[in-house]
Amino acid sequence: MFFIFLVLLAFNISFSATGEDASLPALKSVRASDKPWFDASQVKGWCQVEESCHAIITSWSQIMHGKGAGDMANQRTQSVQNMKEVVLQDSPPPALNLIPHVSHQMWITKDKQIPDTHIEATIQRCKTLGMGWKHILWVMDAEVLAPSIAKLKKTVRDLEVRQVYDHYLRKGEDPTLQPHKVKMYGRRLFDAMFENDVFVVTTDVLRRNVVYKSSPDDEGGGLYSDMSIRLLVDITLLLDHAHAAFYVQPTTRIFDLGLSAYARGLKPLLDSLKILERPYDYKLGDGLWQQHGFLGSIMFQTYYGQVCGALNTLPLVDGVHYRNAAHFSSMKTHNGSLGNRTFEAVIKEKTVYAIAAEEE
Repeated sequence: MFFIFLVLLAFNISFSATGEDASLPALKSVRASDKPWFDASQVKGWCQVEESCHAIITSWSQIMHGKGAGDMANQRTQSVQNMKEVVLQDSPPPALNLIPHVSHQMWITKDKQIPDTHIEATIQRCKTLGMGWKHILWVMDAEVLAPSIAKLKKTVRDLEVRQVYDHYLRKGEDPTLQPHKVKMYGRRLFDAMFENDVFVVTTDVLRRNVVYKSSPDDEGGGLYSDMSIRLLVDITLLLDHAHAAFYVQPTTRIFDLGLSAYARGLKPLLDSLKILERPYDYKLGDGLWQQHGFLGSIMFQTYYGQVCGALNTLPLVDGVHYRNAAHFSSMKTHNGSLGNRTFEAVIKEKTVYAIAAEEE
């Protein structure tokens, strides 16, 4: 009898670890309450297209898609509601499992080591995600960053370090002679921002590429995190029920790509990459925020807001899911930790539209 009891106990443990019921405790544990983070003011603000850059997004949506703020508000509200209904169900539906358990992070500079604060945050983030995740660090030159990489690998032993141009085609490279490489959308802009030391904006271009495709057999998707992000909870099971996830900037209400996740084959991701090749097709504005928005979160959200009503969007909220206490910017202020110029200074010399139009 004791033997039979042990067999039944083992079967029950196995079922709980693999069956649908296993997701229930985890989903409830991170939903915070019966009125969870979905009702936070910053999430509601995004749903109603009230983020700080709403005027740009609304204008671009009208120019590019012929739809205004009302259409986007309906799409966004429905998309967050879709995810909320999944989380609050006593018996959640089967997981979608569309977001691969692949975690991307990057440190793109010429010679600056990764700050200890970012190394600590990355180690903590990888630990919090738990088993079953593949962690990738993107760099330009692994030899230059060897001291920082060694610190990371002391704890994240299976960290895979990838040099950008080992995986993406450089200027002038023949794809038929480099069959293991893929196209980087917006490569002219990536190279220009890197050469001008605007490393944070360089990352804006690269991060969407790596979650779209980084090798010919890569199906895409996964999680991207800025290296300053700390996770407060394991979001794995939440991502398993979502098509996309973004962190909400607490004050601006922007759904930012600095912590974001993507299902395989997410069309708005590809659309927002393709426009990096021909931004001059639209009159999007020459202001600082228009030019930066074209490269980053704002352009993606313009596309995403057209179709997201059919998707499950997971908002990640400060203090519930993450902390980001050491965010770096190179928009208007020089940051010595990055060794960079400012984006504002560079685009006064040549706009992003002119850079993208340059001959190879």
